[in-house]
Amino acid sequence: MRTSARRALLLAAAGVLTVAPAAMAAAEEAAPAPAQATVATSADQVSPSGHDELKQWLRQQKIQSLATRPQRGLAAGARDDPPRKPPARPPKLKCTQAAVGAYVRRYTVAFNRGKAKRLKRFFTRTSVPVARGEEGGLVVLDGNARGFRWYTVSATRRGLTKSARGFFLGRTRSKVLRYISVRRTRAERLRFVTVTGFEPLEIGGAPHAGVAFLVRRRAGDLLPRKRWRTLQGKALIDCQSGRISAFSI
Repeated sequence: MRTSARRALLLAAAGVLTVAPAAMAAAEEAAPAPAQATVATSADQVSPSGHDELKQWLRQQKIQSLATRPQRGLAAGARDDPPRKPPARPPKLKCTQAAVGAYVRRYTVAFNRGKAKRLKRFFTRTSVPVARGEEGGLVVLDGNARGFRWYTVSATRRGLTKSARGFFLGRTRSKVLRYISVRRTRAERLRFVTVTGFEPLEIGGAPHAGVAFLVRRRAGDLLPRKRWRTLQGKALIDCQSGRISAFSI
């Protein structure tokens, strides 16, 4: 764009000079196309593999497909969704990669401290009904339902005791808190590393976030003793209530 045309546009934006529409259009056509914004890379940037694993995890649990399912009572073939009422309260958590990553980090700190009162704040009492899928995975019966789905810890073949080798599945907050209490007696610790995948979602009219992350785990009944293991974890966070809906490592 020539200097005179650019100066005229600036003056017009400031209300000092009025520019004719024809001149405005000519100036805009002469202006170069804006460059796309780039995001600086960092240790917490999403990796393609982590994002793909997260989307597969969500798809297996049918969270994405059921979350966008039309509400019951709508006529077949209706194109327009009914207007939704705005939430009574603003979300407690921003559904951004940075905010959700910091949330998972805070959970690992609470896990290590083992205070039941503090840990309760991460889970809700309301449990979403789930069932076993064809491939043995968990499937929510109502994808639009908000609440606690599950907390799972994968089995390990290198565990020293049965408590460490076994697979854990908790579908209620009370069972998860009892499990964490037992693991605390085994000197288990978690250390958040970084976010590897992020997926914004909407479930039950409320913002949610799926997040994949790396976490380091150590316990007295895990081999090698007193050494950290790096594991892949995944979680579904209800940003509206600021609670964990699903958590797996």
